[in-house]
Amino acid sequence: MTPRPAFGKALLLAGLLALLAGCAPHRPATQEQNPVQQAVAAPPVASAPALAPYRELNLASLEQRVPVLTYHGIIASRTQGDAVWFDCTVAEFEAQMQFLRDQGANVVTLEQLQRHLTLGEKLPDKSIVLTFDDSYQGVYDYVAPVLARFGYPYAVFVHTDYVGSQKGRPKMSWDELRELDRSGLVTIGSHSRSHPADMGLLTQTQQDDELQGSKRVLEQELGHPVPFISYPNGKADAATFGRVKAAGYTLGFMEEWGPVQQSPGILALNRYIHLQLPRAWAENYGPVETAPEVGNPAPRGLDVLPSSATLLLGTGPLMTRQTVAAGIPLTLSSGGSLSGQLAGRLLSSSDFTPDAGRPGSGQPGSGQPDPGKNDLRLWITSHAAEGEPLGPYQAQGGAFVPETDPARLTLVQGRPFVVWNSERLAFLPFVPGMMNDDAQLSALLPGLKGAFVAGAWLVQGGQAMSSADILNTGSSDLRTLRRRVFLGVSAAGQPMLGVSKVPVTARQLALAAAGAGAQDAVLVY
Repeated sequence: MTPRPAFGKALLLAGLLALLAGCAPHRPATQEQNPVQQAVAAPPVASAPALAPYRELNLASLEQRVPVLTYHGIIASRTQGDAVWFDCTVAEFEAQMQFLRDQGANVVTLEQLQRHLTLGEKLPDKSIVLTFDDSYQGVYDYVAPVLARFGYPYAVFVHTDYVGSQKGRPKMSWDELRELDRSGLVTIGSHSRSHPADMGLLTQTQQDDELQGSKRVLEQELGHPVPFISYPNGKADAATFGRVKAAGYTLGFMEEWGPVQQSPGILALNRYIHLQLPRAWAENYGPVETAPEVGNPAPRGLDVLPSSATLLLGTGPLMTRQTVAAGIPLTLSSGGSLSGQLAGRLLSSSDFTPDAGRPGSGQPGSGQPDPGKNDLRLWITSHAAEGEPLGPYQAQGGAFVPETDPARLTLVQGRPFVVWNSERLAFLPFVPGMMNDDAQLSALLPGLKGAFVAGAWLVQGGQAMSSADILNTGSSDLRTLRRRVFLGVSAAGQPMLGVSKVPVTARQLALAAAGAGAQDAVLVY
């Protein structure tokens, strides 16, 4: 998960006290008080085209990155008494929309996003999604005219018990919501009934009431199905996702800040808060040369997570040599056929070095090819004395083994997932919702031979990753000095296994891997 920025923690108390109605990003909030009593007329739900069935994330969606922005209050001026840090003024909002226009952005709908994420359908270049939580009156008064002028579609998530409420910040009425719904630009989704502080803390009965009740009221008032949801305060857990699916929702948003493709599942999608628009654009589409800060300054310090297409593996004999790269002495093996072997015990870096007198190592000990022993052996191991490797894996000749512990799945989310067959190798940011079974992996790489979750990204495009990049998804010991091992691919497509002969940090290993000619590389040990 994307870490929270430090400045947000400092403003937690102020944000909660100032916000009289609605949700604060990443923060628990009390339920709203005095909800509007429902008096639903219950017209029949209008006939509509068949909804897309529930489908999980599709690996094909990794070919594109798509940022999703979330807004809350759109206000006239930051000087108004109830303004909080995550509000957006009309002037700031107009500037952000102009920024998107200047960058050639294509704003797409939730339906387009869903089809892209679940079916792999290609979106226009530089696509982005705009969402608004809490159905504040500012959406009708300020957002709608601006986005009508730009022609940009957007989504509004409604907590139904407060429709038309004038307590705290006013909320839109049903008439106004129906007007937006008919405009052709707006998709309306659920934001629960009463905006609980944390859906995951409710009983199953309470969750069903929030999820089903909101959906039922929206569909009665709007006259068509409502399959999308945004969780209040971005809070939900695995049990909630089960209730969401049972209620008939097919896409859901959290408030974890990062690329949507790095989300754990279709019901737990990432979004960026609007303050992070420059960062969101840079992470998904590259830096803007004249990178203006749009609206308030965006938080800094979180860098792009890499991903790669499948890399074509070359053929050639296995060779091992001693070398020095970036001042780090390495034992470097390259070529041969990549072979992932399950260790079954706690290993050290020396276990990854070539023969050195150990029988059956499968790797030669000199700079000469070893006919008949052409496997570049990669140990798939755990750093604990006992237990399975962290995350899903597939060892040579074995079946794919999914990770069954939700906490371990969360721990490895975003780390490099290494998968290969006889011809291709891919380093992918691990996404639990699409990579914890081999169905999609086998479609991507028929004849899957091996898979495991590596420790951190080291090299991409021949360039060593920065310390911030490496630490963004890696384990806590990446600054520790110890002997380390990388797996890489050379410019010629040769797999490479490098073992440092001296203790190094992960950053030093990244520099050594790039210096040794790795075009892409990850930390193995």
